[in-house]
Amino acid sequence: MDLSFRPLTEADFPLMLRWLTAPHVREWYGYGEPATLEGVRAHYASRVSGDDPTKAYVVLQGEKPIGYIQSYLIADHPEYARHVRVEPGAAGVDLFIGEPDLVHRGVGPAILRRFLREIVFADEQIGCCIIGPEPDNRAAIRAYEKVGFT
Repeated sequence: MDLSFRPLTEADFPLMLRWLTAPHVREWYGYGEPATLEGVRAHYASRVSGDDPTKAYVVLQGEKPIGYIQSYLIADHPEYARHVRVEPGAAGVDLFIGEPDLVHRGVGPAILRRFLREIVFADEQIGCCIIGPEPDNRAAIRAYEKVGFT
């Protein structure tokens, strides 16, 4: 599968809005606010500018944007770190497939495997990675298990 990642840009915000308002994404992935272009900008602009240490990417299949993925150091989020209690150098990953025709097609595990190899574990300071799906999102959990998450 021809997958790659490019940094999220402000030009992607309308696409992010379309994805975040799609029923299959909205059901599981959100940030606690109604999805509006202003809300997308408010939530993601600091990731684009680098003011937020979360590394945000658009997932590409060939040249076509198909989803969103991000990685971050757990230590950069102290409240979350207190709950998950992982070793220093632990990363977290979140993702969604934005294009509905690619959901439940085996794309998620392929995205995650490549992202872990090319982005997350390419950083030598990262010793482990966690992912925190919604407990009722069985499809995501199955996809993550296929990659080796428990």
